[in-house]
Amino acid sequence: MKINLYALIAIIIFAIIGLYFSISKLCYVEIQGCTDIYSINYNLKANKDDGSCIPIVYGCTDPLMYNYKIGANKDDGSCIPFVLGCMDTKAINYNLNAQKQDGSCLYEELSYKEDCPKTIMLYDLLKQNSITEKTYVEFFKTYASNDKGIESLYNVLFHNEVTDRTLIDFTKTYFCDPVTVIVNDNGKSL
Repeated sequence: MKINLYALIAIIIFAIIGLYFSISKLCYVEIQGCTDIYSINYNLKANKDDGSCIPIVYGCTDPLMYNYKIGANKDDGSCIPFVLGCMDTKAINYNLNAQKQDGSCLYEELSYKEDCPKTIMLYDLLKQNSITEKTYVEFFKTYASNDKGIESLYNVLFHNEVTDRTLIDFTKTYFCDPVTVIVNDNGKSL
């Protein structure tokens, strides 16, 4: 019996291919994991998706930063540090840009001047400034006649609850205890 050479080669090739697939089936190991390359937990070795893929969420992942994004799992370089500082507008070191209070607020100490005049001629000051007598009188009546006296007026004016800078400068310059304020040239005092 004569065997055709081409037929023999074809039989050998099919036998090798069949053997290869039989062996590869025996060696096949299933590895479960995330097979989505766009997920944060993509597993290059996984050959069967197990439904565990987690989508990528970009943002600031540092919880100590101002713009920390809860749920972000991939840092995008957008983290902004907190600006710490005094957030009390009445403090002398108030920081408009502060985002978090750091306990550093400073307040002007109330002090009495030994060399200040004991009588303030308010009408003389009024002539030098553009403030009306009524403005001064109303502030002195409101704040200098309460239980705390001139100290209350000083605190209110100094802590910028009053917007007029002249009133603040006036109080800081002439603050003393006790003080008499004469509001007009007839000698009428508060």
